[in-house]
Amino acid sequence: MTTSPRPLPDQWTINLHPVANLTILTLKDTDGAQREIGFHPLTRPGTVDRTVGALEEITELELRASAQKLIDTFYERTAQAQANAHAFSATVPDQRSLFDRLRDAIPCDVVRLAIDDETLTLVLQLTATGPAAGTLLNLTARWPGSATADGRAGGVTKHLDDHGKLTVRFDQTRAEAFLTWYRDQPCPPYWTRPSAQECPTAPPSDASTEISADDAQRLITTAVVLYDRYGDGHDVLSSSQVEVVERLRSCADGSSGDELARLSAWDLLSIATTAVELTDLHGIDDQELDAAVQAARVYVEVDDAES
Repeated sequence: MTTSPRPLPDQWTINLHPVANLTILTLKDTDGAQREIGFHPLTRPGTVDRTVGALEEITELELRASAQKLIDTFYERTAQAQANAHAFSATVPDQRSLFDRLRDAIPCDVVRLAIDDETLTLVLQLTATGPAAGTLLNLTARWPGSATADGRAGGVTKHLDDHGKLTVRFDQTRAEAFLTWYRDQPCPPYWTRPSAQECPTAPPSDASTEISADDAQRLITTAVVLYDRYGDGHDVLSSSQVEVVERLRSCADGSSGDELARLSAWDLLSIATTAVELTDLHGIDDQELDAAVQAARVYVEVDDAES
């Protein structure tokens, strides 16, 4: 069974540029930006430089076949890049809150994902300057995946420029591993002091083992109810806290037991902090929910005092 040839995207063009005995084919989008490049060998004499908006405009059958291959390659590469991005999101669903933590706790100047044009996989870039560069270097050194028994692990590059700016790049496999490790490091997602130079070294709070599953569900319910009712008009919540509320709101009615069971220590501390802060501002008229908030308050206060 053969598949139909993929079409040239609407209003896209292909530039045909002969050089010696080759023709360079360049796929361009509506803005004229290059999206894919290919080559056709043994170009016939007299082939001229031109741009076409449809394959039918290419009368040479072999050259048209190369143009069709260029289009097919673009679609295949795009599908592969999308699949890799989807896999990364599935492995690191809380990437936004983790990026916020890195920006706050290091603090990082740049936390960015990009696509490697060659491998079509994601690349995580972290950049920090001055004292923060030392903190970033220390953090990556503490990550168990930063080195192997044979020496420095592959997939991670570090560059320090003459102005004290450190750039660390992780390939997709290492980025997933690093962020998975960082998720459980003692640096709560709501810890947003700009003056902080390094993450706390104390072990995580006992909240994750001492707060019952029922109370965790009540804390989520409290945070969701109060956030939906009042929003954050007092600007007390960090973007990470809001992200955790949105991500865990499906647990508020107790129907997502599996997700509740996988709740990380820092997600629990974040939601507990949100519940306490919003309850202090607005109160909660449900006795069971209020009791869960009061029980969790000791862990939030202890964690705040330690940080």
